[in-house]
Amino acid sequence: MKIALCQVASSTTSVEANIATVKDAAAKLAASPCDVLVFPEAMALSFGGDLPKAAEQWNSWVEGLRCAAAVAHTLIIAGGFRPAEHGDRRVRNTLCCVTEHGLVRAYDKIHGFDALGYCERDTVQPGRTVPEPYEGIGFAVCHDLRFPSMFIEQASAGAGVLVASASWGAGPGKATQWEALAQVRAMDSCSFLVAVDQADRTAMGDPGMPDQPQGIGMSGIWAPDGSCLMRLGRAEEVGIVDVPVDEVSAYRSRLGVLHNRVKGIDYDTCGR
Repeated sequence: MKIALCQVASSTTSVEANIATVKDAAAKLAASPCDVLVFPEAMALSFGGDLPKAAEQWNSWVEGLRCAAAVAHTLIIAGGFRPAEHGDRRVRNTLCCVTEHGLVRAYDKIHGFDALGYCERDTVQPGRTVPEPYEGIGFAVCHDLRFPSMFIEQASAGAGVLVASASWGAGPGKATQWEALAQVRAMDSCSFLVAVDQADRTAMGDPGMPDQPQGIGMSGIWAPDGSCLMRLGRAEEVGIVDVPVDEVSAYRSRLGVLHNRVKGIDYDTCGR
């Protein structure tokens, strides 16, 4: 499975500009065909922008992704926002999985980033359901990386590749945590973990909005044994990796982690 990591910094002001960014990347990558193009969380509109307005453009966002997927004849995974349920004035932080035929998965981020002085739940309605894998691909968004059970659950449901799109806020120790969490999620799910973050605006000479979680870059792909197949820098960059997904089954058979685990334990709350 050839996967492109599209590490960009999405616009804070324009969904249309971000659709254009995705389409431009898809057009450039069409010459080097990939099976999957992965973009960051909040690709439709960066945090700090008008998220309710972005949610109102949900249909346009999905159609833009579909058009981009048609150009490159590929699967596109990118973060966006859609209206909350039941009249809630917040939005849902949704990871879209789109083919040239339309939306095939829409995962609403379960774990809101309510930490370090920031409360995502003030503006984002959390999802309630772990996503069903699509064509062997599982899904997660940013803060989900800290909760292993949803990765294990998707791996047990047949996902050999797990995609985590993020807008990972900067701060002391955050870069170390980002890489460590991506690596260990690959190992405890015995899967390939594809982690794509927003590019670091400061590395691009843009101070950004310091009160909003945007990105630190450092996107990468980690193998089931924890080895890193690719790690990008901090600025905008695209990396392509041919991921040997066919090796997952044999690796899981040798190690036996998913088969031997004691079921019924909530690994996210153990020790609390």
